[in-house]
Amino acid sequence: MAACGKKPADGGGEGHYSLWWNMKPVIEAGNSVDSMALVVNGSHVRTLVDVKDGDYFFEGDAQEGDLAKVAVWLNHGEMVAVVYAALERGDITIDSEMQCAVGTPLNDAAFNVVMKAVNGTMASPEELVNYMAAHKADVASLLVVGNEPLRASIPTVAVVKLYDMLSAEMKNTAAGKEIAAVVKKAGSTLPGAKFVDFAATYKGKTQHLSDYVGKGKLVVADFWASWCMPCRQEIPNLIALHKKYGDRVVVLGIATWDEPAATEGAIAELKIPYPQIINAQKAGSDAYSIQGIPEIILFAPDGTILKRGLRGEQVEAAVKEALGDGK
Repeated sequence: MAACGKKPADGGGEGHYSLWWNMKPVIEAGNSVDSMALVVNGSHVRTLVDVKDGDYFFEGDAQEGDLAKVAVWLNHGEMVAVVYAALERGDITIDSEMQCAVGTPLNDAAFNVVMKAVNGTMASPEELVNYMAAHKADVASLLVVGNEPLRASIPTVAVVKLYDMLSAEMKNTAAGKEIAAVVKKAGSTLPGAKFVDFAATYKGKTQHLSDYVGKGKLVVADFWASWCMPCRQEIPNLIALHKKYGDRVVVLGIATWDEPAATEGAIAELKIPYPQIINAQKAGSDAYSIQGIPEIILFAPDGTILKRGLRGEQVEAAVKEALGDGK
């Protein structure tokens, strides 16, 4: 059904697609790409390994409504990203920052919606709802609700509502069932629920989330990685928060899907002063159904989840609200 090779000069025949994902920037950031797999409508097509220059390429012929899942495993087996793409005639590429496919009509339309939702430039939340309503019975809806950065950027309760808008046919697809499992698990860690503990061991020392959460103080937990540029952009805000609130609030970094040496290098480079759980890998992301980072969660002194999916100024605003003062 699909093969690996050079890009065809004419874009191929009727229904022919080419799908590219250049992982060179990820590799240059110090990560290893173990493999990249293409799954179409729930059936495995091909897995690529040891690709020259990190330029992963698939091609084949597709029918209307075909949906691809591209899964990437980094750093010795840690699956960092799953991207869904509509297989349409033409050249399709993966935008690594938004984790979206672009280059063909359905993919471009979904990309524009995701980009506005993630960047906070939508006119209103109804714009996202209206898009889902218009596409609830076709794969375009799965491209949106299946997007990891989007799910990380809006409240989990909103993600659940978007999933509920899918038609029964879309929910019954392979992708629909995969997304359902993620959404269901995320629903168990919505604001109001008690924290879920996990552990990470590094250099012979085991740390638990419960070493910090549920100990009588507000905790701002940042799930991040050294290679993640949006994560690094949040660090100055978190350092400022740590300095401003001192003993009143615990700011905690949780290194997710990252090589410990790279984490320590970033901590030194960025001069991060607050405590870290290093080498958490998938333990924390699995516990909280995190599909994209950064994911910043605010825990109450008793360990109750107050807010999650916080970014930028939202973090301090949530802290001020929880403290009940303007300081």
